[in-house]
Amino acid sequence: MAKKSCGPKGCSNKLTFDRQRLTLQISYERLYDGLVAAGEIGNFDAIYLLAYPDRTTQSKDNLVSDLYNATETGTPNFFGGYGYYGASNGLGNIFLTLLNPATAGLKFSQNNAHISWYNRTHHKVVSGVPSKLGQGIDVGQGDGAKGCWGSSGYSNNNAYLNINALAGVSFGNLSDSRGWFYGERTNATQVKLYREGTLLNTIASNSVGVANQPFYALATNVSGAVLGTSQSSKKLSLVSIGKPVTNVSIVKALFDQFFVDLGYPLKTVFGYGDSVLFGFNASSQDKSHFNLYCQAKHYDWVNCGLSGQAIASGGTQTGFNTANIIAKTASNFNHKVRMNWGMNDTFNLHNGSRTPAQIQSGAATVLDAFATAGWSFTNDMVYIGDYQVDTNASWTVAEYQAVMAIIKPLCEARGIPFISITNAATYNHTDGAHPNADADYQKIADYEIANS
Repeated sequence: MAKKSCGPKGCSNKLTFDRQRLTLQISYERLYDGLVAAGEIGNFDAIYLLAYPDRTTQSKDNLVSDLYNATETGTPNFFGGYGYYGASNGLGNIFLTLLNPATAGLKFSQNNAHISWYNRTHHKVVSGVPSKLGQGIDVGQGDGAKGCWGSSGYSNNNAYLNINALAGVSFGNLSDSRGWFYGERTNATQVKLYREGTLLNTIASNSVGVANQPFYALATNVSGAVLGTSQSSKKLSLVSIGKPVTNVSIVKALFDQFFVDLGYPLKTVFGYGDSVLFGFNASSQDKSHFNLYCQAKHYDWVNCGLSGQAIASGGTQTGFNTANIIAKTASNFNHKVRMNWGMNDTFNLHNGSRTPAQIQSGAATVLDAFATAGWSFTNDMVYIGDYQVDTNASWTVAEYQAVMAIIKPLCEARGIPFISITNAATYNHTDGAHPNADADYQKIADYEIANS
């Protein structure tokens, strides 16, 4: 049962035309009408646009019809504009329940079916070190003898797809598991998986039948229960189910335009630094100034901050290991690097374990290592410096300023933008260095947002 041409639910005379709702209306209408114009809307049983700005019933609605809206189990995490994600440890019954593909009248069938999902998560961070997130299944269902599921990166980091077969087939370890994944079956013997509109491979897979179980997002439903190894902490912005689309590239472009219209382009910022970037004293890391900045700019973020870490190696405080730098790739997802060191280099200077010359050399090595990893000094990198610090047992204000006077010229010589927060609104830092609470981190974030 297709909707009227306006597309989303609530797109009626009752709509309140404030700026956000108008943006929503435009975003949903363009996607829905674009799929209609392309002749694609009839290929979908459901499109779940999970990247809704607010956690409401509409964040779980089916764009295609008034049927088969998603429901929550275990209260999945939600980030407005990004979507839903499961438990951080990949465990627990936390998922969304979607439609049952065995329901009569659906376009999805045994040998003529598709599933797709938009994964916004690629990296996890452990003790300041970013690594690939290979965990769980993005969307799936089954009964033990047959099923349909997909994963952009499972526990072994491989991407998998199963459409109405006994078992999934591997599409290998992808260098980047973010983006739109589209899997289809058009016959009884093969399945195809696309990433970002590009065919990854066509692999032999014999169909068995359609399992009579609802799909779960962020896990796999096997006979009404979550498969233990399937729970995912990936962030899903979109899920679709139906028969194969006619033109994968056109559908991808329409989905991408939806995110752009909504104001949440698929860009990622990597943050490297010490405890202030990490968010020490904040109620959660998402209240750190780095995370708050990225959220305000509508970027995806990977916070690699580590308490006690210096930019220059060799001192009492451990220096940054350049092997931990994530290389920039041709993917449009890797957008910026924001760096935020200085406090622990000051500590090293204060206790005599590092000289100014050693700090200069170490900092230059780190900055140049980012360029070697493919990041542009002028276009990709930003350095945040000059905290509002007090003299304490670990350093003096003069010593901290001396370290900033070393690092800032290194950035300027390379064309790296350097943002000094000396003039940011005064925030509490009771230990002489760290912002004391969420509100204090917000003041730094506000200054960065206004000056970036």
